[in-house]
Amino acid sequence: MSHQPKQIYEFGPFRLDAAERLLSRDGGVVPLQPKVFDLLLALVERHGRLLEKDELMKVVWPDTVVEEVNLPNNISILRKTINENGRQLIETVPKRGYRFVAEVREVWSNGLDATAHSSIAIEEKRENIEEAPARQKWARRRKAAIAAGVALLCVTAGVYFGLGRKAEKAAPDSIRSIAVLPFKPLNHSQDDEYLGIGLADAVITRLSGAGKIIVRSTGSVSKYTASAQDPLVAGREQQVDAVLDASLWRSGDKVRVTARLLRVQDGMPLWTWQCEELCTDDFAVQTLISEQVVRALTPQLTGAERARLTKHYTEDHEANRLYTLGRFYWNKRTEQGLKKGIECFQQAVEIDSNYALAYAGLAECYVALLGNAYGAQEELLPKAKAYALKAMEIDSALAEAHSALAGVKSYEWDWPGAEKQYQLAIELNPGYATAYQRYSYLLMRMGRFEESFPKIEKALALDPVSISINSSLGDRLYFAGRYDQAIEQFRKTLEMDPNFLRAHLLLGAVYTHTGKYAEAIGELNKAADLSRDSALAALGYTYAVSGARNKARQSLAELQEMSKRRDVSPVDVAAIYAALGERDQAFAWLEKGFQRRAFGMSFLKVDPNFDSLRSDPRFADLLRRIGLT
Repeated sequence: MSHQPKQIYEFGPFRLDAAERLLSRDGGVVPLQPKVFDLLLALVERHGRLLEKDELMKVVWPDTVVEEVNLPNNISILRKTINENGRQLIETVPKRGYRFVAEVREVWSNGLDATAHSSIAIEEKRENIEEAPARQKWARRRKAAIAAGVALLCVTAGVYFGLGRKAEKAAPDSIRSIAVLPFKPLNHSQDDEYLGIGLADAVITRLSGAGKIIVRSTGSVSKYTASAQDPLVAGREQQVDAVLDASLWRSGDKVRVTARLLRVQDGMPLWTWQCEELCTDDFAVQTLISEQVVRALTPQLTGAERARLTKHYTEDHEANRLYTLGRFYWNKRTEQGLKKGIECFQQAVEIDSNYALAYAGLAECYVALLGNAYGAQEELLPKAKAYALKAMEIDSALAEAHSALAGVKSYEWDWPGAEKQYQLAIELNPGYATAYQRYSYLLMRMGRFEESFPKIEKALALDPVSISINSSLGDRLYFAGRYDQAIEQFRKTLEMDPNFLRAHLLLGAVYTHTGKYAEAIGELNKAADLSRDSALAALGYTYAVSGARNKARQSLAELQEMSKRRDVSPVDVAAIYAALGERDQAFAWLEKGFQRRAFGMSFLKVDPNFDSLRSDPRFADLLRRIGLT
C-alpha cells in the first residue's frame, strides 16, 4: 500500500500535521478545537506575513456567518496553547490583523505519523471535525426559525445562545434597563469575591458603553453577592426590567460560567448561556456575554456600538486581570480600597504601557482620594492629572479619562475646563451616571443650581438605587438651602444604608442650620462612630454655633493634634473660627486654604458655614481669586 507524502510544519517544540489535523508537542498530542486548529494552520501556512482580520475570517469560517469577536477569542485560546516559555508566537497588528512570527520549518513525511499520538486521540479529533458542520447546520436552521438571528452559534465556546419566541417578541419592546448581579461562586476560594464582582463590573462597563440600555452601576449591585440571592428580588429592588444572573464554578485552571437573562416582571428567561473552555479567558467571557445580552435586547447594533462592546484595551491577560482587580478595590471607595486599586492599576500599566483604561483607573483613584481628603492635595493632584492625560493621549474617546480630568480641573479651579471635560464624558458615554453626578457637583459649587438639579436627576434616573447618587441629591438640596427636602433625602439614603458616612455628616449639617442642635449632635456622633476624624470638624462647628464654645475649642485642639498624622483642611478650621465669631482667624485659615488649593475652598460660594463672612470684602476677594464670581 502506498502513501502520499504529506506536509508537516515544525516550530519550536511543536509539530503541526495538516493532513491529520493534529498538533503535537514533544511527542504528545495538544488538543485543539476545530476552528482553533484552522486558525493556527492559516497562520502557520502564511508565517511571517500579516493576515488581515477579514482574510482570516474568510479562511477560518468560509461558509458561516459568525460574530467578529470569535477571531480575537480564538487567537487568545491559541496564544495560551502555543505559548513557548513566555514568548508569544502570534503578533497583533493593531486595527489590522495578526502575524505568525515564529520560525517555521516545512517538512514532508512518507505518510507515517512521526508523532507519538494515540489512535484514540485521532478519532476524537476526527469526531469533533465531523460534528462541527452538523452543529453549525442545526444552529442555522434554528436561527432561521427564530427571527432577528437571536439564537447564535458560538463556535469558539461550543455552545449556543438561545432566545425563545415569546422573549424574542417581548424583549426589544419592553426591556429598557438591566442589573448585572455579581457572578456567584458555586465553590469557594479566596479570589471568589474579586472574580464575581470583577467579572460583573467588566460586563457592566461594556454594556454601559454600548449606549443601548440603562445599566445599574457596580456600586448599586455589589451587595448581591450571597449565593442564595433571588435574582428577581434583586431586580425589583434595582427597579429594572431585566436582571443578568450568573454563576461560576472553578476547578484548577478550569472555570465554568452559566448565565441567564431574566425578565423581572414574570421571571421569563430571555437568554441563557454556558461555557467552560473559554471561561478561563476573561476577555472572552466579558465580550461574549456583553455582546449577546445587547443583541438579545436590541438586535440592531451599529458598527460603532459593536466596536465598543468588543474592544480590547489590552491584549495581555495578566494586565487585564490586574485592571479588573483594581476596579474591584476602586469600587469599595474606602481609603484602603483606593490605595489597593492604585497598586493594581500601576502593575497593569507596567505590563502594558499603552493600557488606557488602567491609566484612567489610576486617575480616578487619585481624584477619589482627593475628594475624601485621604491625602495632601499637592501630592495627589499632579498624579491624578498626569494619569488622566496619559489615558487621553492613548485613547481620546475614553469617557472615564475625561471625567477624571474634569475632576482634576475642578481642583485647579479651572471651571470652564472642567465643565467641557464633563460634557465630553457624557457625549462619549450617555449612560455614564457618575459623569452626570460629578457634573452636577461642579455646577452646584458654581452656584448654578438650576442647571445642577437636572444633571443629578438624570444620574438618579440612570441609577435610582445608588446610595452615592441619592446622597448627592441631598447635598444639592442642602447647599441650595432647601433644608426640609434635604432632610427627607438624607433619611431616605440612610434607610438604604444606615452606615453611609456622608449622609450622617450632611444630615447633621442640615439640623445645625435649622437650629436643631440636639439632633445635629446625634447625627454627627453617629458619623464619629464610623470615622472620628471625618466628623471632628463638623462637631466643632455645631458646638460653636450652638454656644458650646469650650467644646468647639476642644475640637480645634483635636484637629491640631490630628494634623500631625493626616491632612486637615484649613477650610474646616476656618469654619469653626467663623462660627465662634473670630473673623480674622477665619480669614487667616481661608488664606491658607487658598494657598494650598484646599478642596473645601471650591464650596465657598454656596457653603452656609461661611454665611457670617459674606458681607466682608475679604470674602468677595477670595471668591474672585478662586474664579467663582
